[in-house]
Amino acid sequence: MALFYVPDIASTWELSEEEAAHALRVLRLTVGSGLEITDGKGNLYRTSIASIAGKHCYVEPCTPFAR
Repeated sequence: MALFYVPDIASTWELSEEEAAHALRVLRLTVGSGLEITDGKGNLYRTSIASIAGKHCYVEPCTPFAR
């Protein structure tokens, strides 16, 4: 499972443009693909891609499972 860094994930539930490009073009993840996100504050979120719109990649809201 791929790990991504998004410092404000709990408020946006969207990958940054750079992270989205990596997820969608390099790793070829699609809607429903699982991924892990860290906010750099000790929180780790296990989620999946909810939708893709152009250069935007949105994930399912969830609660952190590690701190």
